[in-house]
Amino acid sequence: MDRPGGLRVSLLPGGGPAVEAMVRAYLPSPFRLAVGPPGPDDDLAVVWWDGGASAGDRLPRTRVPLVALCAGGPDVLAAALDAGADHALALPISADLLRAVSRACTRRWPSDAPTATTERPSPVGPLHLDGRARTLTVHGRPVSLTLREFDLLSYLLRHAGAACSRDELLAGVWGIDFETGTNTVDVFVYALRRKLRAAGLPSAIETVRGVGYRLAPDLH
Repeated sequence: MDRPGGLRVSLLPGGGPAVEAMVRAYLPSPFRLAVGPPGPDDDLAVVWWDGGASAGDRLPRTRVPLVALCAGGPDVLAAALDAGADHALALPISADLLRAVSRACTRRWPSDAPTATTERPSPVGPLHLDGRARTLTVHGRPVSLTLREFDLLSYLLRHAGAACSRDELLAGVWGIDFETGTNTVDVFVYALRRKLRAAGLPSAIETVRGVGYRLAPDLH
């Protein structure tokens, strides 16, 4: 739920005054920003991510959802998610979108397990997603997914073969029921495809032109 005075947002330290000034310039006005680790009254943590981090770098775990504010394209957003961000947004951002992201993240915090993925889906070809353990194996080998990547793949798996629109995925995976004006779904699909390709499934997620995405019906 939004606070009357705006959500409390904590900017993780490390970027210096220039980054703080940049984030303050981009952050919509209803939000109250403080620099430092998130405290007990904070609603959201943000971190500046410009794509300069090295492969394998990890963002710190926080007591509240962590959103990466990114300057760059899908590669940069995907890298932020791989590093541990709960969500990644390309700049500039709107107040409505940041509120919606905060609500969506908070609904799934700290359980890390939406009710829709608590059952054990049947394997599809070499892909097996365990909703209780929240693990993915491909050809019997584990594949590491972020929270939202897992939820996205689980949704596609439950609707295997069906074309899922971007609006449907935003509502079903993120809990966002309005047009965001961003490519959030595309960025997460990009990151998920990259991991599945590395695991030996280069064509697991198909693009349905004019609609959205679907899980390929003939995985092998």
